[in-house]
Amino acid sequence: LAGGADNVATVASSIATEAVRSLVSTVPENTVSNNNTPSRHPFVGLVDHISVMPLGEEFEVSENHSNKNKSLTNHDFVPASASGWAARCIGNSMKNAGVEVYFYGTAHPDGTSLATVRRERTSFFKSGGLERSTSTESQSNPAGVSTIGAPSTFVENFNIRLTSKCNRKVAQTLTRAVRERDGGLKGVEALTLPYSDNRFEVACNLLRPDVGSSDAILKVLNKWVQSNELVLSLNSDKDQILETAYRVG
Repeated sequence: LAGGADNVATVASSIATEAVRSLVSTVPENTVSNNNTPSRHPFVGLVDHISVMPLGEEFEVSENHSNKNKSLTNHDFVPASASGWAARCIGNSMKNAGVEVYFYGTAHPDGTSLATVRRERTSFFKSGGLERSTSTESQSNPAGVSTIGAPSTFVENFNIRLTSKCNRKVAQTLTRAVRERDGGLKGVEALTLPYSDNRFEVACNLLRPDVGSSDAILKVLNKWVQSNELVLSLNSDKDQILETAYRVG
């Protein structure tokens, strides 16, 4: 979806809340809480994540403008940015649909990042194929949790899918090679995720695509592939370690 804050908030709220209502009535009981299958992507809710990102220069939202949307209460935090305001409206609509919502980015009073909210408030990093969760946060709520927010800049996604020749330990070395907090590329967050058929995927968020770009990731990836294929003595096309690498969206 793309457009002004009002339209994005209205349309996204309608789609997301209808999706929750439909899924709650059709998915098997405890689907959200029992999500620890080996190749499942981590998630904590039926509509797990909604991100509202600026496509251009942001404008500030006036108090009068914010009061146009009935989902914002008089006591609610009102973000200064249009994207944060839209995210807040969507989140409050989701709350009214019975979803437990955590805000992030400019939709959060402290500007807390998505990664921090997921780590401190949800079981995201202990769900799916990452790790068996001991949390019971979503067991009493069939809709589970949704993280909704607005990063301060446009965020790109880039996925690297490896073949079954690459085990988790080797895949994690690629994750560390591209991830900023491990000395990799500036603005890049990365996670090693299990995929089907004994494969792994390195999923990347590019928070600063102007410096930590998809081209920069490809350069690191090519060097990593050459090094690891030599170590693993993979020579033929059938023994390649890399399956595909692509920008999402």
